[in-house]
Amino acid sequence: MLNCGYERYDLIEGRGQFSIRGGIVDIALNSKIGIRIEFWGDEVDSIRDFSISSQRSISTLKNITIYPAYEYILEDDLEKVCERIKEDNKNFKNQEMIEEDIEQIKAGNYISKIDKYFDSFYTKQASIFDYLKKDYCVFIDEIGKIRQRLINVKNDNNNLSQALIEKERRIPDAISNMLELENIEEILNKKQIIYIEKQDTRIEYQAEKFKFNYRDVNYYKSEIQGLFEELEKGIKEKKRIYILLSSKEKAKKLKGLLDEKEILSKIEEKLNQTIIAKSNETVVTISVGELSSGFENYDLNQLVIIADELITGEKRKKRVVHTAFSEGEQIIVFNDLKVGDFVVHKKYGIGIYVGVNTIKADGTIKDYIKIKYQKDDILYIPTSDLDSIRKYVGGDKIQPKINRLGSKDWENTKARVKKNLREVAKELIELYAKREKSQGYAFSKDNPWQTEFEEKFPYQETDDQLRSIEEVKKDMETPRPMDRLLCGDVGYGKTEVAIRAAFKAALDRKTSCIFSTYDSFS
Repeated sequence: MLNCGYERYDLIEGRGQFSIRGGIVDIALNSKIGIRIEFWGDEVDSIRDFSISSQRSISTLKNITIYPAYEYILEDDLEKVCERIKEDNKNFKNQEMIEEDIEQIKAGNYISKIDKYFDSFYTKQASIFDYLKKDYCVFIDEIGKIRQRLINVKNDNNNLSQALIEKERRIPDAISNMLELENIEEILNKKQIIYIEKQDTRIEYQAEKFKFNYRDVNYYKSEIQGLFEELEKGIKEKKRIYILLSSKEKAKKLKGLLDEKEILSKIEEKLNQTIIAKSNETVVTISVGELSSGFENYDLNQLVIIADELITGEKRKKRVVHTAFSEGEQIIVFNDLKVGDFVVHKKYGIGIYVGVNTIKADGTIKDYIKIKYQKDDILYIPTSDLDSIRKYVGGDKIQPKINRLGSKDWENTKARVKKNLREVAKELIELYAKREKSQGYAFSKDNPWQTEFEEKFPYQETDDQLRSIEEVKKDMETPRPMDRLLCGDVGYGKTEVAIRAAFKAALDRKTSCIFSTYDSFS
């Protein structure tokens, strides 16, 4: 695991960490999900994935592939790498800088140095093209832009190299080893290539290469008459025209408009590659689907695809929000902390945040969160381990008791909470057993009015909103009484979930109440 870039911890709390406790090995796949492997001697007894924040198992797995924590895997041990670095740079002027880098690499902080000493870390080197076999097909989207980008990267690297030389700094191997434009084009000429170019681009290619010509399609609501004219023209030219809309209601509405204009059209509920490939009809096909933009491809029998927003001129707004209804605790945001705030550490309990200190240790400079406990004891936490603390949320009027480092107060507090939780759990089990026997009202399935109402929502729903809406509706449609709590911070879209549920209830002539602190509700 160490050679794959993982670090060993007592308890995994984030990406790139693993822990060993007896016959149990925990490995963090990312910041949220970990893998727990239980051994019976030398044999694997079970494999499970679990939530890192709650430590609860999610499911049992038959097998799992563990990838390296970084894209770099050590070819040799660090001692040999350091010897090669020293030998390869023996004529470099600034030997003090080389020695400092070697010390950091020996201490295990080698990831940030690989780009700089790439040739010393890896004796055998290859580019991405070495992994492409002869039967691979390479797609090149607008080669003119790619060529210009390569020229810009080369110029940037030359400027950076010149600045490093003036400062007597070493030019990283990752920069000096980059392939030139001529080398890349020579390699690509030996591959099977498909070029994708806009219609207005004029570039000649070798005969054995493929090229797709296309153009952007742009229609807007203010020019809806122009859309009708283009559709009529396209039908006469025997183009295959497809229009993708976001809902069945919009599809029916557009079909009615086209019928009024006597433009041949039909609605296809499900559109797939087979239908598109076999279709030769000179008719506008309307279907439900999503596409970011429209286009016309001249090589695929004049295929025209028109997207929803290109017709309506409206694009559903995307609200930038954090995950609101996800499982587990929310990691503390550094900018939310102010000096004097109460914080809770998973292991040491409640303390007071007093600032950030920059500390140099073993040649490495790091920022540490400083937390004060009883008797002015200080705990330093690396900013990379922020997920181990939470902001105290007991209420502004409640002054919490500060814990003491080294005491058992925090452990005793957690033990009492666990005991109380068991009692609450017992009461809840009895309550839910009674609720299971109760009979509630089963609301009707969604009808077109519900769909039309939801389509008027001006924002793009988040994944958590969609999941919550689906779960609430599912509860409402069962005869069992619904008992659901929807939690989320201000501005995360809880009201929209409640409004849709209330509308669903109103369609069945049932009353619902929504209470809000906003002035827009009463």
